[in-house]
Amino acid sequence: MKDSLAELIDAAAAQREPYVVATVVRVHGSSYRRPGARLLATRDGQRIAGSISGGCLEGALLRTAWWRTEHGPALVEFDSSDPDTTDGVLGCGGVVEVLVERVAPGEGPLAFAARMIDERRRGAIATVFATTRAAEPIGRRWLVAGATADDVGRAELPGALVEPCTRAMLSGKPSVEDVGPTSVLVEPIVPPLELFVFGGGLDAVPIVEHARQLGWLAHVCPGSPRFEHATRFAAAESLDSDLAAACAEIDRADRAAAIIMNHDLRRDAAALHAVLATRARYIGVLGPRHRTESLLCADELADPRLHAPVGLDLGAETPAEIALAVAAEVLADDRAATARALRDRKAAATPSRA
Repeated sequence: MKDSLAELIDAAAAQREPYVVATVVRVHGSSYRRPGARLLATRDGQRIAGSISGGCLEGALLRTAWWRTEHGPALVEFDSSDPDTTDGVLGCGGVVEVLVERVAPGEGPLAFAARMIDERRRGAIATVFATTRAAEPIGRRWLVAGATADDVGRAELPGALVEPCTRAMLSGKPSVEDVGPTSVLVEPIVPPLELFVFGGGLDAVPIVEHARQLGWLAHVCPGSPRFEHATRFAAAESLDSDLAAACAEIDRADRAAAIIMNHDLRRDAAALHAVLATRARYIGVLGPRHRTESLLCADELADPRLHAPVGLDLGAETPAEIALAVAAEVLADDRAATARALRDRKAAATPSRA
C-alpha cells in the first residue's frame, strides 16, 4: 500500500457516498505501477486520489468502473502492447490486472489501514482477485492487525496465507499468491516513515516539504524555539525543541530517519549523541566528514546507520537541491535500493503468460 497512502485515507474518510477503489493486483512485464497501487474515485469522477499508472490507464478505467462493479468486485485487464486496444498502444509491453470494487464510506481496506497507522502498527491485507471457488469469491478479504504470531492466528487465515502475510508485514513488500484455483494479493500495512529534522534553519524547510510530498511524517526539533518556526514548518507533524522528547518519539516510530543540521557544533553534538542511542534506522549529518569526525569517537563513526555527509552526490548547491539529495538517500536507504542509475540495472526477463 505505497502510493500516497495518507492522501488515499484522507480522501476515503471524506466520502459520504459509496466510491470506487481500483487496486493493481498483478503485473506481467513492464508497468509504471506495481501490485498494491491504488486509485480512489467518486462516481462522477470529480474526486480522484492515488493512481494505478502514470496517467495512461485511469481514463479508461474511470469510464467503466461504476457499471463494472454493479454486481460486485470485478477484475479488469489492461494490455499495453495490444495494437487493437481502443485506448492507444502505450508501448510499455506489460499487462496490468486491476481489481475494481465499490466501497461504502468508513469501510474497506483504507479504513483498516487508517486504524493500523493511527496505532503505529503493522498489518496485512489478503484479497482474492481471481478464483473459480464459490466459497472464496473475488473481493474476499482477510485483515491481519499486527505482526505477531497471535495476531496472524486471530485473523483466521487459510493456512497457505499465514507465511505470505507474515513475510509481507516484516518486509513491507506485497506478493501475489496462487492457492489452488485462487489468486490472492497479499499487501503489507506499514506506517509511514517518520523523518526527524534536528535544526530550524531555512535549509530545513525544503527537506520537510519533500518529506510530506513523499507521504512521510516530518518532525522538527529546532535547536532553540523561535517565533517564526510555527509558520516556517507548517508542513511538519510536530515542532518541539525538547531533544529528549524528540528521541522518545523516534523510539515509538515504526521506522525513523534523523537529519542533524543545527549549524552549531554543540547542538549538533548533543543531537547526534542522543539520536545514536535511539532506534533510528538512518542518521544523516549535514556538513563535511571531518566536522562529524570531530564530534564522535571511532566506534560511533563506524555505526552503519550514520551518513556523513548526508545525501546523494547530485551536484547539489541550493537548499532545494540539497533537500532533494537528502530525501533521495533516505528513500533509497528505507527501500534498501542501490540508488544507481536505472539504465545500469540489468533488464529483468519478461515472464511468460503461457
